[in-house]
Amino acid sequence: MSWNCRMFKDDFERAVIHSSLSPMEWFFEPSDTSSVTILVDYFTNHTDLSIDNIPIVLKFEDVELEGEGPIQTIACSFSSKLITDNASNVRIRCSLLTDLLDDQINMIHLQKADMKRSKNLDSDSQHLHIEF
Repeated sequence: MSWNCRMFKDDFERAVIHSSLSPMEWFFEPSDTSSVTILVDYFTNHTDLSIDNIPIVLKFEDVELEGEGPIQTIACSFSSKLITDNASNVRIRCSLLTDLLDDQINMIHLQKADMKRSKNLDSDSQHLHIEF
Protein backbone atom coordinates (compact mmCIF):
# COMPACT_ATOMS: atom_id res chain seq x y z
CA MET A 1 0.00 0.00 0.00
CA SER A 2 1.25 3.50 -0.74
CA TRP A 3 0.32 7.08 0.09
CA ASN A 4 1.53 9.78 -2.27
CA CYS A 5 1.35 13.42 -1.35
CA ARG A 6 2.07 16.59 -3.30
CA MET A 7 1.95 20.12 -1.89
CA PHE A 8 3.32 23.51 -2.81
CA LYS A 9 6.72 23.95 -1.19
CA ASP A 10 6.05 27.47 0.06
CA ASP A 11 2.74 26.42 1.67
CA PHE A 12 4.47 23.54 3.44
CA GLU A 13 7.26 25.79 4.71
CA ARG A 14 4.74 28.33 6.03
CA ALA A 15 2.72 25.54 7.69
CA VAL A 16 5.81 24.24 9.50
CA ILE A 17 6.71 27.73 10.72
CA HIS A 18 3.07 28.34 11.73
CA SER A 19 2.71 25.04 13.58
CA SER A 20 5.92 25.53 15.54
CA LEU A 21 4.87 29.08 16.44
CA SER A 22 8.37 30.15 15.57
CA PRO A 23 9.23 33.37 13.72
CA MET A 24 12.17 31.65 12.07
CA GLU A 25 12.68 31.44 8.33
CA TRP A 26 12.92 27.87 7.20
CA PHE A 27 13.30 26.33 3.76
CA PHE A 28 12.79 22.67 2.93
CA GLU A 29 15.73 20.86 1.32
CA PRO A 30 15.22 17.17 0.44
CA SER A 31 18.95 16.48 0.79
CA ASP A 32 18.93 17.70 4.41
CA THR A 33 18.00 14.93 6.86
CA SER A 34 16.57 17.41 9.39
CA SER A 35 14.25 18.80 6.66
CA VAL A 36 13.08 15.28 5.85
CA THR A 37 12.51 14.59 9.55
CA ILE A 38 10.38 17.75 9.77
CA LEU A 39 8.40 16.62 6.71
CA VAL A 40 7.77 13.16 8.17
CA ASP A 41 6.81 14.61 11.57
CA TYR A 42 4.42 17.09 9.96
CA PHE A 43 2.85 14.37 7.83
CA THR A 44 2.53 11.98 10.79
CA ASN A 45 0.90 14.64 12.97
CA HIS A 46 -1.63 15.55 10.28
CA THR A 47 -2.71 12.15 8.98
CA ASP A 48 -4.19 8.97 10.42
CA LEU A 49 -5.08 5.84 8.52
CA SER A 50 -6.81 2.68 9.66
CA ILE A 51 -7.96 -0.34 7.73
CA ASP A 52 -10.60 -2.57 9.27
CA ASN A 53 -10.04 -0.71 12.56
CA ILE A 54 -6.30 -1.48 12.56
CA PRO A 55 -4.12 1.67 12.73
CA ILE A 56 -1.64 1.74 9.86
CA VAL A 57 1.84 3.19 10.30
CA LEU A 58 3.18 4.55 7.05
CA LYS A 59 6.91 4.46 6.39
CA PHE A 60 8.59 7.34 4.57
CA GLU A 61 9.95 6.24 1.18
CA ASP A 62 11.01 9.22 -0.94
CA VAL A 63 10.72 12.97 -1.52
CA GLU A 64 11.41 15.12 -4.58
CA LEU A 65 11.12 18.76 -5.46
CA GLU A 66 9.34 19.35 -8.76
CA GLY A 67 8.94 22.56 -10.75
CA GLU A 68 10.43 25.94 -9.98
CA GLY A 69 9.56 29.23 -8.36
CA PRO A 70 6.13 29.80 -6.82
CA ILE A 71 4.70 26.58 -8.26
CA GLN A 72 7.47 24.32 -6.95
CA THR A 73 6.01 21.27 -5.24
CA ILE A 74 7.16 18.69 -2.75
CA ALA A 75 6.20 15.19 -3.86
CA CYS A 76 6.60 12.56 -1.15
CA SER A 77 5.62 8.94 -0.80
CA PHE A 78 4.94 6.67 2.15
CA SER A 79 4.23 2.96 2.22
CA SER A 80 3.02 0.10 4.35
CA LYS A 81 3.63 -3.61 3.95
CA LEU A 82 0.03 -4.32 4.91
CA ILE A 83 -1.78 -6.14 2.13
CA THR A 84 -5.16 -4.49 1.66
CA ASP A 85 -6.84 -6.77 -0.90
CA ASN A 86 -9.44 -7.88 1.64
CA ALA A 87 -9.93 -4.48 3.30
CA SER A 88 -13.55 -3.53 3.70
CA ASN A 89 -13.39 -0.47 5.95
CA VAL A 90 -10.95 2.44 5.49
CA ARG A 91 -10.78 5.51 7.73
CA ILE A 92 -8.58 8.50 6.99
CA ARG A 93 -7.93 11.76 8.78
CA CYS A 94 -5.99 14.29 6.74
CA SER A 95 -5.38 17.84 7.90
CA LEU A 96 -2.30 18.64 5.84
CA LEU A 97 -2.03 22.43 5.44
CA THR A 98 -5.60 23.02 6.70
CA ASP A 99 -4.31 24.57 9.93
CA LEU A 100 -2.74 27.32 7.82
CA LEU A 101 -4.95 27.66 4.74
CA ASP A 102 -8.72 27.99 5.19
CA ASP A 103 -9.31 27.13 1.54
CA GLN A 104 -6.97 24.10 1.46
CA ILE A 105 -8.46 21.02 -0.19
CA ASN A 106 -6.82 17.62 0.19
CA MET A 107 -7.88 15.21 -2.54
CA ILE A 108 -7.98 11.60 -1.38
CA HIS A 109 -8.18 8.77 -3.90
CA LEU A 110 -8.50 5.13 -2.88
CA GLN A 111 -8.37 2.17 -5.21
CA LYS A 112 -9.06 -1.45 -4.45
CA ALA A 113 -8.96 -3.73 -7.46
CA ASP A 114 -11.32 -2.07 -9.97
CA MET A 115 -13.19 0.04 -7.41
CA LYS A 116 -12.16 3.68 -6.99
CA ARG A 117 -13.35 6.13 -4.37
CA SER A 118 -12.42 9.80 -4.13
CA LYS A 119 -13.26 12.60 -1.75
CA ASN A 120 -12.02 16.11 -1.08
CA LEU A 121 -11.18 16.92 2.52
CA ASP A 122 -10.86 20.47 3.82
CA SER A 123 -10.64 22.38 7.10
CA ASP A 124 -14.33 21.64 7.81
CA SER A 125 -14.24 17.98 6.77
CA GLN A 126 -10.98 16.22 7.60
CA HIS A 127 -12.27 12.67 7.93
CA LEU A 128 -13.10 10.06 5.37
CA HIS A 129 -14.76 6.68 5.94
CA ILE A 130 -15.15 4.29 3.03
CA GLU A 131 -16.61 0.81 3.01
CA PHE A 132 -15.85 -1.43 0.06
